[in-house]
Amino acid sequence: MADFPLETTLNGEGEEPAYFTTSVSCSLVNFS
Repeated sequence: MADFPLETTLNGEGEEPAYFTTSVSCSLVNFS
């Protein structure tokens, strides 16, 4: 589920928060 490992590294929280953030960012980018 980690399409963007960079997000996980930047967050340093784990995979869940990074995955959630990436999902929202991806959705926003796709919507834009």
